[in-house]
Amino acid sequence: MIAYWRERFDPMRFGPAAALLAMAAAATGGGSLPDWGLTAVLALVFVKALVALLLVMQFRIWDDLADRGRDRREHPERVLVTAKRGWPFVAQAVALAAVNLALVHQFEGRVAAAVLLAINAAATAYYLLRGPHRSVGSDLLLLAKYPAFVLILSPADARPGRLVLAIATTYAAACAFEVWHDAAGPLRINPS
Repeated sequence: MIAYWRERFDPMRFGPAAALLAMAAAATGGGSLPDWGLTAVLALVFVKALVALLLVMQFRIWDDLADRGRDRREHPERVLVTAKRGWPFVAQAVALAAVNLALVHQFEGRVAAAVLLAINAAATAYYLLRGPHRSVGSDLLLLAKYPAFVLILSPADARPGRLVLAIATTYAAACAFEVWHDAAGPLRINPS
């Protein structure tokens, strides 16, 4: 498992992503700009960044488990592809889902936990029902998890305008990163 996380979870990429998710969620709360700055820093340092990181880890392993067949063809050297047994990876994904649900319930409340439970159910259905090939629509749907994380991590008294802006900005950033990062992805426009 350690080899998998070393290969597939670069802390220099996913750590800042989790921090940005936490800051976007913190920015949705009430208060003036100086209050928001303090809130964002405290949220980043304490709970929201950790929960965001664990959510990203959970969905990273789920993405890789769902892509295992394609990765056998395109990336046969990957740890998950070469593993003799897949159940330890599934068990870790399930454990992360349970931990995340408990943490979200504890720190963000019952409504946020219900939203996370719904996202888990939707992601499970998506992973089981999607076809073997990626499409623009499937990639856009998959990237919607990032603004959903912002929604989950936002305070219960989030200001609607700030929440919409944080969700839209997060989604745009996730899509832009995907286009930049995945040269073979369907979101990349490749004029021929």
